[in-house]
Amino acid sequence: MLLRVWKGLVLAAFFNLQSRLYYELLGNFMGKGDKETFALGLSVAGLPYHVIATPVGSVGFNQYPFGYAQSTYSQLTADALHAIVG
Repeated sequence: MLLRVWKGLVLAAFFNLQSRLYYELLGNFMGKGDKETFALGLSVAGLPYHVIATPVGSVGFNQYPFGYAQSTYSQLTADALHAIVG
């Protein structure tokens, strides 16, 4: 799998190394950062990719009496069959 997307990942790394330019060009309402460079790198390399349209949520636990303690993020696909946890 990694060999199939290697060109796209190298392009994304290039865009991230030139972040002062590309983060400004790719920034949108979601903010600026490396998340946009992966889709661009794969697209420029002519490789297929998919962007999940559902928002990211936080996963954590209630740490009484201090309140909610976030430990990671999660994102589900629209059909809720696939999850990304990071």
